[in-house]
Amino acid sequence: MDKVIIFGMGKMFKWHYQEIKEKVEIVAVTDNNLKLQDTLASESYVKPEKIKERQYDYVLICCSAIDDITNQLYGYGIKKSKIKTLKDFLSEQYHLSRYKVVEDRRTSMCDLLDYPAFCLAAAQDQSIFKQFRRCGIYTSVVEGMTCEEGQAQLDEIKKRSSIVQFSMDDWDRFRKNDCYGDPIMYDYLIQPDRKILLSPVTVRYVKILQDIVCLFAYKDISVIAEIGVGFGGQARLIAEYLSIQKYYLIDIPEAIKLVEVFLGQFGKTDRFILCDGTKPLDKRNYDLVISNYAFSELTKEVQDIYLNSVILNSHAGYMIWNDLGEESLGAYSVEELLEIIPDSKVMEEVPLTAPNNKLIVWGTKC
Repeated sequence: MDKVIIFGMGKMFKWHYQEIKEKVEIVAVTDNNLKLQDTLASESYVKPEKIKERQYDYVLICCSAIDDITNQLYGYGIKKSKIKTLKDFLSEQYHLSRYKVVEDRRTSMCDLLDYPAFCLAAAQDQSIFKQFRRCGIYTSVVEGMTCEEGQAQLDEIKKRSSIVQFSMDDWDRFRKNDCYGDPIMYDYLIQPDRKILLSPVTVRYVKILQDIVCLFAYKDISVIAEIGVGFGGQARLIAEYLSIQKYYLIDIPEAIKLVEVFLGQFGKTDRFILCDGTKPLDKRNYDLVISNYAFSELTKEVQDIYLNSVILNSHAGYMIWNDLGEESLGAYSVEELLEIIPDSKVMEEVPLTAPNNKLIVWGTKC
């Protein structure tokens, strides 16, 4: 087993820590932020400038400032052959070079990672599919929620139980999502006398379902489009609970392959129409369009395509917006989208899943 020093102790490392620990021996951790040096008691800390004094096979960079850290390590006399990025590490672990994806697509935040190749690997390799919801490449995009964040979602669901209350039969159907991909699950108190094991992401999907029932004339919704669909878990819950006739799932082709495998575990999938979002989309009318973060993480060029072919042809919409795309890809701001989408309005995301997040809706009941 390789002996590795981890450089970077922030969120990226925390997402991947258990996965890394299973593959290598972590001999030390380090970070330029001194405030982080005591945040991982289980691992030995070494100052960055003292790395060369340790015995190790390579330094694994676990942060986004790859070029800066690489140059810093060069300055300490550490050779290129002794430096590895997290992306390269994970690609090796899951043999992602076997899976052909479009290189340098760079249409969304997800294209900057190995997410497309991993989705394809999970769709084609049963051993990866069995655990894909635990793998760091995937959890950093779709599953990255804590037990506490799941509890915050559940608290909001309970606050509105007088408006929309889900039965235990409903919850038993919802949690079937978690039978696949081996997600990390926790005991949640659904009713005063009943706890069930659920992933935090499934709890969030239920909360979004409740949002839709509360905000829209849901009995009039029969055709839905979802932009950025994860593994299809949100679509399955909504389509089943609301008896949706047609549900269009739009995403990169690699993610769509994974969705096809996931939804196929539940039998008949006639209501689901899987759409390659990298190809031209036919214009059609929708009762509701949904996008949880994904639309806001696209380039403005791709956003324009989805606006013209999907969003502006939908009677109603529910989109959780974050600022990642605006900051990194020049995507539309909330203010710009409110100008573009007729009768749209902004609401607070409750509970807030990231600073500056907003909820953009239109076609609501009031």
